[in-house]
Amino acid sequence: GGLLTMFKSDPRKQLKKRLKASLRNVALQATKSSVWQQRRDALSFLEQSIKNDKEFKQSQGQALCEWLDENQVIDDLFGERAHATIVSETVPLLLLLDLTEERLSVILDAAFMHVGSVRAEVHKVILNLIKEMNKNRTRFVLDRVMEVFDAHAQDPSGDKAFKASSSGGFKNNSSSSALLSLQRIGANQLQAAFEFVTAMFDTSKLHGLFTTVDVMMKGKKVATRAMDVLVAALLTPFCEDQDAFQKLVQDSLFHCLQSSWGEGDGKGQGKACKEYVAELCCNIVSNPETSPLAVKGAFAVLIEVIRLFPRTNFAQRGDKTREECIHGLQKQFDVLQACLSNLKKLSAGFDKKFMDTDKVLETELWTRLLQLRYLLENCTEKQYNLTLDARQVKMLWEALGGHTEACLRWLRLAADSGGIFEENVQNYLYTEFICRMDTAHLKPHGFNCYQAFFGDVNNNAGVFQAAGRDGQKSGCKINGAAFVGRRVRVLWKDEKMHNGTICTYMPPTNRAPEVQKHTVRWDDTGKEDTHDWTDLHDWHLLEDELSVNILPYEIKSIPNPSSLVGLEFLWSVCFQNADDSVARKAQDVLLDLGRYMDASFKDVIL
Repeated sequence: GGLLTMFKSDPRKQLKKRLKASLRNVALQATKSSVWQQRRDALSFLEQSIKNDKEFKQSQGQALCEWLDENQVIDDLFGERAHATIVSETVPLLLLLDLTEERLSVILDAAFMHVGSVRAEVHKVILNLIKEMNKNRTRFVLDRVMEVFDAHAQDPSGDKAFKASSSGGFKNNSSSSALLSLQRIGANQLQAAFEFVTAMFDTSKLHGLFTTVDVMMKGKKVATRAMDVLVAALLTPFCEDQDAFQKLVQDSLFHCLQSSWGEGDGKGQGKACKEYVAELCCNIVSNPETSPLAVKGAFAVLIEVIRLFPRTNFAQRGDKTREECIHGLQKQFDVLQACLSNLKKLSAGFDKKFMDTDKVLETELWTRLLQLRYLLENCTEKQYNLTLDARQVKMLWEALGGHTEACLRWLRLAADSGGIFEENVQNYLYTEFICRMDTAHLKPHGFNCYQAFFGDVNNNAGVFQAAGRDGQKSGCKINGAAFVGRRVRVLWKDEKMHNGTICTYMPPTNRAPEVQKHTVRWDDTGKEDTHDWTDLHDWHLLEDELSVNILPYEIKSIPNPSSLVGLEFLWSVCFQNADDSVARKAQDVLLDLGRYMDASFKDVIL
């Protein structure tokens, strides 16, 4: 008993204990100081105090240190009095602590509350902490960021944003004051969340690359939640700027979805998230209550993700092909119907006069039409073939105002693609809609569309024989000789895009049965080069949307001219059209047809 009393009263141990308490009190008082340097020194004092704490030594890692919460230390560091330099030096201290959800909430609210350099430093602090967090804590961070995006999606005015940010909960005056400030700048939270996500997944910078790899290797739940956050960022108003959108897609989304990080040990989730993101976008576009901005972004992201799936002839064993992906999304979400419904909403905002101008090519309406064509062109395999039926064609015609130049221009491109319409639907579209247009007021793109369908319908029916518009034509469905006359763009070794026209095609030989060669005349040099392009990628093709020249074809013979479908329409355009250029073009077509007709039929026409 005497020895125990003497041990307890050991003056050296008592002095050491009091010294620790004094150091802690000095550090705590310094955190509340109005002198910047004292607050900065407090960090090292606190760090040393925690390392000497019995609880930390026993924890063998991170300590709870509840006395920090009792004295509102983290609130003072990240609250309204936060300083960029001080915030940047908090990481060593925070890594010693058990970061509970309450503590993380303080830091995350600071990430949404502050502006300028303080906000940037808070973001860096969180990124440094994520690599040491377990799966649950990482998921908590992502959930809190997602709450800001969800709140904005439900209420773009920002009135509900405050509730989203305060969901972590606070129990003291310091944080309440911070939240009042947060409420005053609620409209700024979305930008803060967007900046945090871009910093977190910016693989062009080392800290973003390391964070991205770490997040994608923390399991399926964390990886898919990260994709929720990343897609939500892409749907914000900040990505209406095409450069910002492409940067986030190229530097962040693509790196996540194409990554093979951790696949060797079964932990990587990169490639597995491709289907998840595609389905996420389809859910957004197929929901009639989704905002127009979100629909616009979701369609754009969907197309970019679909491009990551290899086409059948490039796929390796076990890979999901692009055709299989599109077909599966259509079966599950009816993407084509979502696209057509959105086209109807978009076209309601334009009058016919605007739909007849080239300005329509700069609108979201035309972008959606090109996306629709992309989906159709990239589903070519017999097993996964995707086409428009008669109901969908009628819906499209009505949505685009029927005989508007925008509608007819797209239909001409669809005709050039080949294989976009179900069997007999092209004939239905031609006879029931195109050949019933007003011939007197038909415009250049309208006649261009008629000419394309006139060639295809009559050629398919065997009424005449033509070369150049038979079989597969443009887009991803084009191959071989059908490339001739097409415009292409190719990235050369000088890292510049060069445009040209394919002028000849050389089929495979016995020596090289799989090699197809094309000769291209380049616009900038005028020279012709031969390239071994067994299969051009879809991004090589350059669509000349302003051109009123269809994919050329040559009539070889007209064995049964009396059965030509749409000949009366052509005849009417020749004599009744008010546009001289259209009338002359119709007359040239008719004269060209006359060269292949027998004498008796010519007499009938005369």
